[in-house]
Amino acid sequence: MGDQYLRKFILNFPPSFQKDLGNLKSLDLFNCEVTNAEDYREKVFDLLPNLKYLDGYDRDDQEAEDDEDEGSGISFSFSSPMNNNSVK
Repeated sequence: MGDQYLRKFILNFPPSFQKDLGNLKSLDLFNCEVTNAEDYREKVFDLLPNLKYLDGYDRDDQEAEDDEDEGSGISFSFSSPMNNNSVK
């Protein structure tokens, strides 16, 4: 799985959500096939430059604090490529 797969994955987010990708603060991809891609964390942070947390950790692998996770911005949890999406 390479960059093309990650781009396609992100572009397949629900249409109503895609318009807010610039405001995306937190993204959880646990149990999602995209996490098997080599260097997926780095690539997702590159594709979504405003993203602060991926799978509960920032770009430097520092865990998100509970109060930071509740701040402004959009959080998205994606547990399966086919279903169980939740936007907060």
